[in-house]
Amino acid sequence: YTSGSTGRPKGVTVTHTGVLSLTTTHQERFGLGPSSRVLQFASPSFDAAFWELTMGLLSGGTLVIADRDHLMPGEPLATTLNKLAITHAMLPPVALAATEPSPLTHGTTLISGGEALTATQVERWSPNHQLFNAYGPTESTVAVTFSNSLTEPITPPIGTPNINTRIYVLDEHLNPVPPNTPGELYTTGPGLARGYLGRPALTAERFTANPYGQPGTRLYRTGDLARWTTNGQLHHLGRADDQIKIRGFRIELGEIETTLTRHPHITQATVIVREDQPGNPQLTAYIQPHPGTNPTPTELRHHTQQALPHYMVPAHIVILDELPLTPNGKINRKALPAPVHTTQATTLPRTPHEEIIAGIITDLLQLPTINTTDNFFDLGGHSLLATRLITRINTTLTTNLTIRDLFDNPTTTQLAHLVENSESHVNRPQLTTRARPEHLPLSHAQQRLWLLDQIEGPTPTYNIPLAIRLTGELDTHALTQAINDLINRHEPLRTTYRDHQGTPYQHIHPTQPHHLTLTQSAEQDLTTHAAQPFDLSAELPIRAALFSTCGTSHTLLLTLHHIAADGWSLAPMVRDLSTAYAVRVAGEEPSWEPLPVQYADHTLWQRELLGDEDDPGSEHYRQLAHWTKTLDALPDQLALPYDHPRPAT
Repeated sequence: YTSGSTGRPKGVTVTHTGVLSLTTTHQERFGLGPSSRVLQFASPSFDAAFWELTMGLLSGGTLVIADRDHLMPGEPLATTLNKLAITHAMLPPVALAATEPSPLTHGTTLISGGEALTATQVERWSPNHQLFNAYGPTESTVAVTFSNSLTEPITPPIGTPNINTRIYVLDEHLNPVPPNTPGELYTTGPGLARGYLGRPALTAERFTANPYGQPGTRLYRTGDLARWTTNGQLHHLGRADDQIKIRGFRIELGEIETTLTRHPHITQATVIVREDQPGNPQLTAYIQPHPGTNPTPTELRHHTQQALPHYMVPAHIVILDELPLTPNGKINRKALPAPVHTTQATTLPRTPHEEIIAGIITDLLQLPTINTTDNFFDLGGHSLLATRLITRINTTLTTNLTIRDLFDNPTTTQLAHLVENSESHVNRPQLTTRARPEHLPLSHAQQRLWLLDQIEGPTPTYNIPLAIRLTGELDTHALTQAINDLINRHEPLRTTYRDHQGTPYQHIHPTQPHHLTLTQSAEQDLTTHAAQPFDLSAELPIRAALFSTCGTSHTLLLTLHHIAADGWSLAPMVRDLSTAYAVRVAGEEPSWEPLPVQYADHTLWQRELLGDEDDPGSEHYRQLAHWTKTLDALPDQLALPYDHPRPAT
């Protein structure tokens, strides 16, 4: 069974066919024979235990068994290796990290697998021992590649395939990629598993036909990224699903872990994404330092800042005596503790402005207390939270600070000093309800999308589809009423965009019924409905359709135009729809408090704040002048090679 680190453990049916190839590879790579003494380190429930079994008994050697207390990483394990005259041991990197590499009297050969072996471990262990790096998914006969004996303190390769094993590094179209190019790792050979026990769909997804082998042979898609070097060595680059996306940036967690382990005091590191505060995912690093060292989070954050872009620097760094492990010796990510902010405030606010700003920061970051000298970004702040912080400071203190001000002055003390400077105070208009003119102007964001619509005509390019699975008994009448409630509550959902003498304006329709279409067609028609363009001049920018798949299963498709909503809009929209539906099912009407402002009020506030673009004293004029100057030297066209001549339009 797999370790189950990503969910429910899966039974993997592996035959005995690959045992001979594995055993022969052991003998050739590691010199196993009748005099070998192999330590049984892994739990019998783990496939590595079978690995050790074959290394010892099927090579004519001795399999040495010790009790759990004598296998604990650190001094007990080192003593066991010496006392029992172990010649070969398979140890995961976390066990190597926790054990001192003092010369072992019997010259133990070490094979590391299960997790990525780091350059730090190679540097610590290779001078006095033969150290090999192994790689193998559970869906094979334990291991499929081994490195040569490692000698250089660099990130080690996983080597070359075992006897009778083939390894391919392929792109998304199953084409081989050139050397030094990342791709997904596939393996095949007699050691390949038959599939997953009782899970034919998953088996078909992961075990595919082999286009490079004999008819009937299969490839296993490992889900790992790898690359070949020009000298035929294979390097593991992490999991394909370890590439995550936070605030628009694609991030490889393995790259951050590698950077952290390059610090001289770090023996092991793992990085995960935590979302302890809903809507605010953050990188969190867990560190196991070398015994006798005491690195600080500030020191490690500075170390990562020197090597990585800002968006890859962990928001939290948690230092642990040792990383929690599964029974199989892998890092137990589910047992990693939540970061705890333990800083005791030693520099307290001294002025009212410092007290207000510190309060806003602690509220945004969900921290109990901060020092006035703490850096906002070191505390876990990022660009999106920076926008919210500056907005709240400007609203609360009627200032006109910018995001740049925060990056240049990231502490409470520095921000308070800016606020206390009289030049930072402005007569900033407040966002309140406002009298509506006959022709309500568009916000700048709306104007952009309206202009694109005028140029391109109706197009689904800016449609935002949201499909919601509904299970159980559905009250379609109550759902229709709830959608009406949603549209009537939020004016942008009942706004069309008209033209008055060449200038667009918002036409907000009065409350009105909205008809829900009950569609009995197949769910593949969802894309057809979602791709229908909107006529912004005559049609409301929201459309609803209900797809009935069976008696108690439906899919509600809400399609919105981007001129009325964005990604941030979806959560409050679904929340309001859910609230309204629950009330309507009970035969009542929603008793919402009126919204303090509508988007039309924001539009008028924005126009007042920025002013007229022809007024040299306005913020609009200043910003336009800045970008006109900044972009002045850009060419009309980029001199890039192209396959086809550029048409006139």
